[in-house]
Amino acid sequence: MSWNQFTLASADSASLSSRVAAVSRVPGSMEVWFTGGDASVQDHFWYDTSSKNFDQDVTTDIAIGGSVHVVMRQDGFFSFSTHAHDSGFDNIDYTISAAVLTPDGHVFTFQHSGHTEGAVTGLPFGTPDRNDDFTFVGNNPEITARWDGILNGTFKASLDATDTLAAGVTGALGDLVKAVLAAAGKAAADAVVKLVS
Repeated sequence: MSWNQFTLASADSASLSSRVAAVSRVPGSMEVWFTGGDASVQDHFWYDTSSKNFDQDVTTDIAIGGSVHVVMRQDGFFSFSTHAHDSGFDNIDYTISAAVLTPDGHVFTFQHSGHTEGAVTGLPFGTPDRNDDFTFVGNNPEITARWDGILNGTFKASLDATDTLAAGVTGALGDLVKAVLAAAGKAAADAVVKLVS
């Protein structure tokens, strides 16, 4: 794909000995800043229009929260990334679920179960591992087949957790699918495609 460009600062604005800087601020993008031959500051950038990003923060009524990030690409590749943080005393088992609903009723689901440590793990002198990060990358041809619907899809994510002193976590993917269907005014899904479970 072609790169776009524009001038950030006019000629004689920068040192000719400045170096190139590049960053990918969001998935499916690249930006390069550099000093032009006339000492201007240039920005060249590229954004992939064949990918769709979904993001949501997730919380609970106990001391754990986190975030979900899903990238789906037209060629069928996808990534599912989660972050969980335990801000309390107890260790916590959790399940993060996410769903993308297309307008024609196809649901793509993602789920990860993990564990975080609370302050109790660090007693008396240790340091608990309060964060749990997870990433899964895969490919599914149903993404390509349903691409137009994914571009206009509805996204929902949830976090269910319990401290390890209580009963175990129950999976909430079914409830999440019902919630995303209800939000879109649909009675049932045409199909459910489990991408990560």
